[in-house]
Amino acid sequence: MLPNTHWLYTTPIAHRGLHDAALPENSLPAIEAAIAHGYAIEIDIRLTADGEIVVFHDHNLPRMTGKQGDIRDFTLDELTTITLLDTDHTIPSLAETLALVNAQVPLLIEIKNEYDIGPIESKLCDMLENYSGDYVVQSFNRGSLIWLKQHQPHIIRGQLYPDFRVWDMPKKQLRRYVKRFLNKESAPHAVAFSHGMLPNKYLSKLCRKGVCVLGWTARNNDDVDKIRRYCDNVIFDYVRP
Repeated sequence: MLPNTHWLYTTPIAHRGLHDAALPENSLPAIEAAIAHGYAIEIDIRLTADGEIVVFHDHNLPRMTGKQGDIRDFTLDELTTITLLDTDHTIPSLAETLALVNAQVPLLIEIKNEYDIGPIESKLCDMLENYSGDYVVQSFNRGSLIWLKQHQPHIIRGQLYPDFRVWDMPKKQLRRYVKRFLNKESAPHAVAFSHGMLPNKYLSKLCRKGVCVLGWTARNNDDVDKIRRYCDNVIFDYVRP
């Protein structure tokens, strides 16, 4: 087991905080609620137009704010005044989030990056340099993990797998794509599968290599039980493991 990763195997991970209708996902109150329950917290991060980082899942605003536009087209100051859903809570910056968590619980930080590799990864590393809490950085984009391995190899990296079941792709091509995620270039310390992809033939291979296996996203007790049957830890919404 890697240093400071015991929590990754033992502490359930609240997906975007402990959110509900009153506490929007990735909001500071949802993060506070997860801290109060002692859960680790998964958050999503995106780069703003002025090179700062906000905690927000989607690449654009409509679903969570009712407004139009892409996150990357707004500055930090503009985004942090926008309210989430039907609440007074606003989009938080990563700086605010790190200050709130303040090492009380571990963080699973997901880089959302469909664009150039480097700017958000570099900014994140700068911000984490003086952060004293436990964290792992994960992404669906293996390019982000390759960048981290090359520039900040001490950071523990997690590779997220898409739910390949929904992809309309020939099986041979799909197998090649899946194998790309198990690669030496990024050498992830952890991987995370959708619970719908469990079990699969890669699990035993990963365990033999000492890779931590996570399952996402449990939304009921059956999902929790299934993930715990095959994985080291569970990422959850709504249910309380």
